[in-house]
Amino acid sequence: MADEKGPFAPITKTWDGQGKSLEQAIENAWEQAKKHGGKPGTYRILDISFLAENPISEYGVIIGRAGGYG
Repeated sequence: MADEKGPFAPITKTWDGQGKSLEQAIENAWEQAKKHGGKPGTYRILDISFLAENPISEYGVIIGRAGGYG
């Protein structure tokens, strides 16, 4: 049975972000989460993508909040 309040609880909402660095992409996703009701807490990175050029020029992430987002 999944822990409904722990960090591995089911993800109920996701947000995405893009940036020129992985850190910037995560920060942008967090800004999206806050705009839509996300509160401080533990989030998980569900997916990471990048633009495969030389050099890598863009990253994308999808983050989710375990056990809800309120």
